[in-house]
Amino acid sequence: MGVVEVIYMMTILMVVTAFLFFCYVEFIKPTVLQIQLLGIHLTIVGGFLLLYEAQTIGMVSMLLGLAIGIYGSIKNSNVINQTDKSHKEISK
Repeated sequence: MGVVEVIYMMTILMVVTAFLFFCYVEFIKPTVLQIQLLGIHLTIVGGFLLLYEAQTIGMVSMLLGLAIGIYGSIKNSNVINQTDKSHKEISK
C-alpha cells in the first residue's frame, strides 16, 4: 500500500468512526435515509478507488458502505409501522 492509500483509509475510517460515535452518544440523530445515503457514498468512493488501483482501501470502503447501508435499513424498522398507524388515524 502506498502513502496515498493509507491517507485515504485513515480518512474514511475516521469519518465512519466519528459518525458511529456521534450516533451512539445521540449527539446527532440521522434519519434512515441519511444513513443509507452515507453507505451509498462510501460504496461509490470505494468503486472509484478500485478504478484508480487502490484495491485494498477500495474494497474496505465498499464493504463499509454496504454495512452502513444495511445498518440504516434495519435501524428503525418500527418507523414504517408508526407511519401506517398515523395514516389510518388521519383517514378516519
